[in-house]
Amino acid sequence: MNQVFIDRSKAAFKYDPDIKPRVTIKSGQSIVIETRDPRSGALLCGEPGTLQPYPPPPGGRSNALTGPIKVENAEPGDVLSVQIIKIDTSSIAYMAASDNGFVLPKGSIESAHVGIVAIKERWIEFRDGIKFQKNTMVGCVGVAHPEKPKSGKTGNFGGNFDHSILKEDCTLMLPVFVTGGLLYVGDVHAAMGDGELSGGGVEAAAVVKLKVELTKNYQLAQPRFETENKVVTTGWSYDFHEARCMAVSDMLKIIVTTMKVSTTEAMMLISNAGDLRIGQACGSMEMTLRLEMNKFEKMKALP
Repeated sequence: MNQVFIDRSKAAFKYDPDIKPRVTIKSGQSIVIETRDPRSGALLCGEPGTLQPYPPPPGGRSNALTGPIKVENAEPGDVLSVQIIKIDTSSIAYMAASDNGFVLPKGSIESAHVGIVAIKERWIEFRDGIKFQKNTMVGCVGVAHPEKPKSGKTGNFGGNFDHSILKEDCTLMLPVFVTGGLLYVGDVHAAMGDGELSGGGVEAAAVVKLKVELTKNYQLAQPRFETENKVVTTGWSYDFHEARCMAVSDMLKIIVTTMKVSTTEAMMLISNAGDLRIGQACGSMEMTLRLEMNKFEKMKALP
């Protein structure tokens, strides 16, 4: 089966079912996708180590997505499993801070600026010897939805989760809402801390290789992740309690189904062998949470 390629010449800014598919693939096929940084290169106007003014985002034109990708035979009520095989980033990227008052009171930082950085094999290098470890991940993976959510949104369609676990060898499971699934990908980060507290990671253009599998007739209520060793459930909301409940409830369902234990026993296992982590908590959009569990025997993300 030939590998398919889709370039970054066109960008989408919604998980829109009405945009014509860029390519069509079969279940089990791999695809190589070029992605833009969220501002499509517009902020990369200096050398690594320099600061540049950070203009407000253009309304509805940030978090550029590449797609959509149609999957043959995908229909509402199915599941797309999207495995991240390889991520290669550009050599230059940016990170930013804005005095927007969401995380800290306004006036807590001096100014809204972008810092231009160099991406090396293992490190992100800024200036004067300041560097930190590279940790490449994909911020946005989602499928088209009838409501046409913006690229910065998160929901049962996937979207802007910004979970650092969505990196090479991780698989994201997404429910399908429209014929063909119509997959979109974007917002790659060369590094990002849990919480994404400035509202961004190390924002880079990238080339991402994926493999997409179709599972027919599987009722998945919300996205899940799976790695070789972990099963991960998700939650999202402006309210922490609501997001936490989503992630824990879904994990409870998985454990009860796969391990044949009571809900009481499942909650004991979650509390003592699970880790609740934050994807983004920058205040300007829904907080995203994930509950990571090391796999017990027979445990998998799609029981």
